[in-house]
Amino acid sequence: MKVIIAGSRSVARISSRRWDYDELATILETAIQESGFQITEVISGGAGGPDRAGEQWAARNGLPTTVIKPNWKLGRGAGLIANRELAAAGEALIAIHDGESTGTQDMIDHMKAAGMPVHVAVVNA
Repeated sequence: MKVIIAGSRSVARISSRRWDYDELATILETAIQESGFQITEVISGGAGGPDRAGEQWAARNGLPTTVIKPNWKLGRGAGLIANRELAAAGEALIAIHDGESTGTQDMIDHMKAAGMPVHVAVVNA
């Protein structure tokens, strides 16, 4: 199953460009187990934090990764456009959500509306 792993950049954030990837690995491993998804490929939005942790998880487990980054030349809506592209490529979603991120919530809502399996791990930032 091609699974999108994405989430709120505030989770396990140490500074503006650094995350605690050991903490994220633990959070993600639990979320993957709880989801029950049989992951054959990870799809990522390429952002730091949960997205990158998903890419690292795939590498550790010998799975392919597809990264679909926003095209910021399109303006402020680029993230939401990228969410649509991610959803078109994925078969399920594991979201690490801080309960506040509108981008992560948009991804969750879009996948649910499409009838795709969604597992959300809500984590305090």
